[in-house]
Amino acid sequence: MKYIIYVFVLFEVVIFISAKRWFRKLQNLGLSKVYIEEDTDKGKLLSYIFGFSFLEPDDVEDSFYNFAIT
Repeated sequence: MKYIIYVFVLFEVVIFISAKRWFRKLQNLGLSKVYIEEDTDKGKLLSYIFGFSFLEPDDVEDSFYNFAIT
């Protein structure tokens, strides 16, 4: 049980650090305001790109096509 909790906490830490790095990079590029505005096409694109990294490799292509259609 301790191992499962450790793995879960580690996974949460990795996600937090990744999101923090992602947002810091967006700030450096001047895109943080665009990312926060998810109702715009550019904001949706940035959100989807970040989300693609959490998908299984086989699911990325289908998800990208679904994004491109909408």
